[in-house]
Amino acid sequence: MTGAAAGLRERLDALAAPVPGLASCAYLDPGAGTVLGTGSAAGLPQETLDMLCRAARHLTGGETAGDQALIATRRELTVLQRLPGDDGTALALVFAPETRPTAARAAARGLAPAAAATLPA
Repeated sequence: MTGAAAGLRERLDALAAPVPGLASCAYLDPGAGTVLGTGSAAGLPQETLDMLCRAARHLTGGETAGDQALIATRRELTVLQRLPGDDGTALALVFAPETRPTAARAAARGLAPAAAATLPA
């Protein structure tokens, strides 16, 4: 792992650490279909990360762009959160399945400004 990748991983870990129920996080460039980095607890297969990038595309595209999306499965609850001030990047925050959707969405909104200020554009 390069120094830049390790530094990004450390920043993602620091952002995620205080959030209850957050199992993993990833930093995405949905337009390019690229995972820019993952936290050390990510443990998500590449196929899942690729799917999250595709799912997050609507957050970064044009007039229909939103700020947030929620994906719920039996195994996890994922919030895709567009970062403020940057139309091209988003966070994928994977929570334990018992996490309340309102709590997960609020946590993602709360992390977004710090992530935008901390993560490379």
